[in-house]
Amino acid sequence: MTLSVAAAIAALGGSHPSEVADAEAFLLAHPSSSQDALIAELSGGRAAASAAVLLGRLGSQAAVPELAAALERGGEGLRWHSALALGAVPGAAALSALLSAATSAVPDVRRCVAWALAGRPEPAAADALAVLAGDPDADVRDAAARALGG
Repeated sequence: MTLSVAAAIAALGGSHPSEVADAEAFLLAHPSSSQDALIAELSGGRAAASAAVLLGRLGSQAAVPELAAALERGGEGLRWHSALALGAVPGAAALSALLSAATSAVPDVRRCVAWALAGRPEPAAADALAVLAGDPDADVRDAAARALGG
């Protein structure tokens, strides 16, 4: 099957697992042409959560501002995938976005951030997890404790 970036983005939101897998493979194989379309999908497209996952797998530093915005404004699925994508993107900008979101007024955002920080090697990630382990919300505390290995 030959896909275009637009067709692959549209297929991400589909219900046929083989088509979704083909679309993901296509987009990952063409990062320079798919990155901008994936970033655009984060602003409310049908496949926003899938776009976040792929941007994380691509390690897209260009997507950090949009992933951070999706983490704050998205529903549970988009928040989760945006946080994990930020956790997978190397560099100071992604870490900074996670550290900023760790102080969100929304407990679900802080919970997602705890899981995303688990894989980060920077000392600031461990420091933030230690703070989240004392969060007033039990789900955030639990996520932070698990992320810390407890």
